[in-house]
Amino acid sequence: MLWLRHSAGAARRSATCARGLRSFSSAWNHIPEFSIVDTTLREGEQFATTDFGPQDRVYIAKMLDKIGVEYIEMCNPMAGKQAILDAESVSNLGLKSKIVVHTRCHMADVKAAVNTGVDAINMYMATSSILSKHSHGKGIDVIIEMATEVIKFVQS
Repeated sequence: MLWLRHSAGAARRSATCARGLRSFSSAWNHIPEFSIVDTTLREGEQFATTDFGPQDRVYIAKMLDKIGVEYIEMCNPMAGKQAILDAESVSNLGLKSKIVVHTRCHMADVKAAVNTGVDAINMYMATSSILSKHSHGKGIDVIIEMATEVIKFVQS
């Protein structure tokens, strides 16, 4: 979650939101545009004491949408049946936020994500020589070929 905080003292922070937002905005004029991608429903799920249920995930998605988060990232549907059901249920809420699924750059993962009805897919694959050696054993040429195939599928 991205938290934006005005740097002035507590008394100034308690001033009206409009004035605080103007101050914040003017301090960041050099940033032409940015989007908020919230990973609570993916990265937050990995925290040791976290135990979100299906209703929690729906509630969290609705609240993130309500505060204007543009992208809500959820876990890979290949993680299990509940991950599939959660991606489907959040995707069907009719939120303004775009629902994104975080997947490996594998065709099976991407097809599972597409089948849930999400708006976007965030793919990853280890590309460093060390991670490649200990993860999937593929060279950069094979990684590029695999990624190209998966990207073409998503674009079709």
